[in-house]
Amino acid sequence: MVTTRPVGRAFGPVCALGLALALGAAGVSGCATRGARPPAVPVTVDVPVPEPVYCAAQIPARPSLPISALSESSSPADTIRAYAASVIVLKGALEQLDGILGGCTRPAARRPASAASTDGRSIARAASSR
Repeated sequence: MVTTRPVGRAFGPVCALGLALALGAAGVSGCATRGARPPAVPVTVDVPVPEPVYCAAQIPARPSLPISALSESSSPADTIRAYAASVIVLKGALEQLDGILGGCTRPAARRPASAASTDGRSIARAASSR
């Protein structure tokens, strides 16, 4: 008695499993055959961090602007004049705040006296005078 059974159904999962194991083993062994990488070299990076400079400055009151006095019945000419006057008032307030903040800046760092004498020309002059 001869029985026929489909070959694809019986060996399909076994072949797929074998193929997956073979590819997995090849992938793992491929990673193992690479040479050792050199250790990472640390790099130092200097990042400037701004430091706040605090001062006791008196903040002026907000100026009253001429445009706040406008109403719905104001003429277009009055509106334009009020806006122009408001710009002038705001520019004056900005100059005043800039003057206040100017006093809160850090003084410029001085160059040390030893650094001033170490430029190339002064070293060459010192060597030639010996």
